[in-house]
Amino acid sequence: MLELKKVIRENIICPYGLHDMNTTRFEVCNKDILMRLQSGMYKISDPVKQVDGYVKFCNVDFDFCFVTIMNELVNEGPITGEKMSFLNFVDRYRNFSFEIIDEVYGYNKTKFWGWLSAGGDLKECIIEFYHFGDMIFVDETSE
Repeated sequence: MLELKKVIRENIICPYGLHDMNTTRFEVCNKDILMRLQSGMYKISDPVKQVDGYVKFCNVDFDFCFVTIMNELVNEGPITGEKMSFLNFVDRYRNFSFEIIDEVYGYNKTKFWGWLSAGGDLKECIIEFYHFGDMIFVDETSE
């Protein structure tokens, strides 16, 4: 009997978690993006705790960075909304809060799903970055 080759893709375990964290600002610095968080991030290793910090995406390809904003908060059924470039989003949304509910990491891509609060409205939102460089969790908590 022929033995089939099996390749296992291990789960990506990040040292910090962003679930339930609020993004309040994105800063574009040349080819990098700094994602500023209202309350920092969760350090996953022991001791697990919430720490001050931000996330840096290096060597971003802005041609493949997008934000999708849905007009309705629905679990099923038709949706309407708008997909725009990340740079257009940064220009258009200066005062917002984006609560991260889900984080997805893949090959050169990071995608966040959550709730965008802007101008008194709450909308479902997906923010996706395509980056050739590292994603760096900057822990600003002194120990």
